[in-house]
Amino acid sequence: MKLTQLIFPALIMVSLASCDGCKRDNDINVPGGKGGTGILRITLQHHDRILDTAGIVYMAYGMEAPGDGKYADSVKCINENGQHVAIFNNLRKGEYYLYGKGFDSKAGAMIAGGNGYLLREEKTVDYVLSVSTHL
Repeated sequence: MKLTQLIFPALIMVSLASCDGCKRDNDINVPGGKGGTGILRITLQHHDRILDTAGIVYMAYGMEAPGDGKYADSVKCINENGQHVAIFNNLRKGEYYLYGKGFDSKAGAMIAGGNGYLLREEKTVDYVLSVSTHL
């Protein structure tokens, strides 16, 4: 009986430990960064309106906003076919935190906001970043 009491918990522990390494290829737990072939094209949106003026988007590698307010990268939005977009190139798949700000001419105010983003593949991705905080 004592041998069974020792073996059974040991088997459970070994099973749990071995499953920890069994992650699917789609699971990404790493901060992103430069050095890949991914492109992230970001458009700023306030409520249901795309911001019609140039803004700026800041990027941190990882899903958390940097506590010190220092971001790894930033890009000004450019006018591309009548829409303002911030384009980050050469990204690896991984986790990012995006913070954008721009002027909403209809609201007559500077608007800002941020969100985490998971780049699952190194490809071109269009992403709409919702911003809702009036500055």
